[in-house]
Amino acid sequence: MKENSSAKSKWLSQFNRIVLLDSIATEIAVFGEKIGLKDFVQVMDMNCGALPAGSFEQVVDLDCPEQFLAMYTQIVHNRFAFAAINVNNANPQTMKIMEDYCRNVATANEICGVNNCAQAMQVFDAYVLNGMPGENVHVFEEKTQLRFVWQDEKDLHSAVWQKFGGSVELYRRLLQAFVNGLLNRCGFSFKIDGEKFIISADA
Repeated sequence: MKENSSAKSKWLSQFNRIVLLDSIATEIAVFGEKIGLKDFVQVMDMNCGALPAGSFEQVVDLDCPEQFLAMYTQIVHNRFAFAAINVNNANPQTMKIMEDYCRNVATANEICGVNNCAQAMQVFDAYVLNGMPGENVHVFEEKTQLRFVWQDEKDLHSAVWQKFGGSVELYRRLLQAFVNGLLNRCGFSFKIDGEKFIISADA
């Protein structure tokens, strides 16, 4: 029973990350309509698919949750890339607006009580959708209380963003804004330097 409870907790956490990123993608698409992209939410749905509405128990078959969540994860990675790339292409000045939006969404979910980089890393993994659980492994170059530096064993984002005619650098800018929103009041910050991801204590 404990194992089943642990598995459900893992899949529920994945579902929550999916729903959060989908809400961001949808709001960016709604913003796209406001700047002139006609029926853009519908266009995104047609090109990327859409998540069914409902709670975890309503939209995930509990007998095979991994299959459902893998499909939803791919759909929402596509939706986020499609929305951000097309809005940015329509008007590059919207980039800062999208960054601010991602930061503000994260700030609303802001975590307190982070005392070291290990805890900040737990926040990162709890909120950032990075493929399926266990699919992407962090390879750490440095792990101290004040600084974590890692690279991802797999790049799960570049191909998606390139597929829709964009660059993974756009994803990384939005990710950086989002994570810094999460850690805003914790005394830690996040940055991406090339292929390296860095969480460090503020000076």
